[in-house]
Amino acid sequence: MKLVGSLRHRASANFTLPGFGDGSAARGRAKAAGMPLVFYPNGLSCWQVNAYLIHCHRTGLKIQTIATYASELSLFVRYLHRVRLEPHRVDDDHLIEFADWMAGRATSSNRHINRIVARVLAFLEWSECISPRLAQVGRIGGNAPVVVDRKPRRSAKRMRMRVQHVAMLPSGAKRIVRPMPVTVFHQLLTQCQNVAQRSFCKARSRIMLLLLADTGIRREELIWISVRDIEAALENGGRLSIRTSKRKGNPMREVPVPELTLREVAKYVVVQRALLMRRHATARRVGRDKGWLICTESGDRLAASSVTQLFSDLRHLAGISERATAHMLRHRYITLQVVDRIRRLRSVSVLGVEAASTVLAQVASLSGHSSPESMWDYIDWAYQEMATAAEKNGDAELQQLIDELEVFNEAASPSAMGRELILRLQGALKRQLGGSPKLGVLAHQAGGLGSFG
Repeated sequence: MKLVGSLRHRASANFTLPGFGDGSAARGRAKAAGMPLVFYPNGLSCWQVNAYLIHCHRTGLKIQTIATYASELSLFVRYLHRVRLEPHRVDDDHLIEFADWMAGRATSSNRHINRIVARVLAFLEWSECISPRLAQVGRIGGNAPVVVDRKPRRSAKRMRMRVQHVAMLPSGAKRIVRPMPVTVFHQLLTQCQNVAQRSFCKARSRIMLLLLADTGIRREELIWISVRDIEAALENGGRLSIRTSKRKGNPMREVPVPELTLREVAKYVVVQRALLMRRHATARRVGRDKGWLICTESGDRLAASSVTQLFSDLRHLAGISERATAHMLRHRYITLQVVDRIRRLRSVSVLGVEAASTVLAQVASLSGHSSPESMWDYIDWAYQEMATAAEKNGDAELQQLIDELEVFNEAASPSAMGRELILRLQGALKRQLGGSPKLGVLAHQAGGLGSFG
């Protein structure tokens, strides 16, 4: 049997694992509904990875977290099958080749690739306990085939060990901006009714997608929203307070939420979420309601990785092969904000150098970007959006867009990145004049620069 597509599969709803509990007939197995399993592309089970996932379950990790680990390790399994290699024979050179292979696929950022490499290192280090051999993972100066360096890293609450490996890529590399197509978003939204069995999880998944799409917030900012924040937004006209991630001190900013979206979020709070907390109160499980809007079924704050896993599950249910992530909804939102502001300035004929700079500053403040200089990629996508519509109305509107880009070119004079992007975009638009090739290839002609998001 040969597998096509995903190498991960979920166990049934009544799946259980042996070896748990006190050994009695009634308590000798543990429920593991939806436990992920990983297979090689030829259909054979990768028993080492599956044993590691079972170990993760025995340590108390949630199924959603284990599913994220399975997703990361499935790429490693695909690579092992490609090069015909057993896990216990992996060395540093193989991990370097694995990281380069992932980078060549152009579907993951460098930071994501490093996270996958770190997960593979954790798996290899654990797998030493199930195979009688010499240590596979060791420290610098040893003779182990895989050498890691661990450095202490102090966080806000505790000291952590940061794992470093020669295969890891520079984490500061920029990601390509790819706004999510609206058709893909609607497909994901439709599958929220099928992604879980409980009505609470279905409603939570739906409002997560709506908030990400209608506010452009990051996944970390989404899970920080509290019920009080929603109540305050209802009182002040839909202005939602957001704790900004990727900024020192996590400053607060206000983001407008559409009225219909805010009403649906409020309905989720007073119906599905309230019923969940009422069940905890009836069962005398006190202290479960910690006030988080996006909470787990036990009342804790949902992990950011669970947001990523939700999109993976929705893509699988919808049969979508292309990439679709939470951050792509943020890119889409920011692009539409830029388009809206440019059109409003155009309607009153005030699109000059200062106005162009103001557009970038306004959207940067709204989206939580540290500097307007990081917004030039969205000018690219905004004008591609407008050019697609202008193409139907002839060369006059295309020429207007080219002239407007000249204004942005002047505003970008201090920024080499912005100037280069605008010149490339202008060139692509000029090639559309006079019946040139259609704008379907514009993204490939003008794209290429990234965004820190």
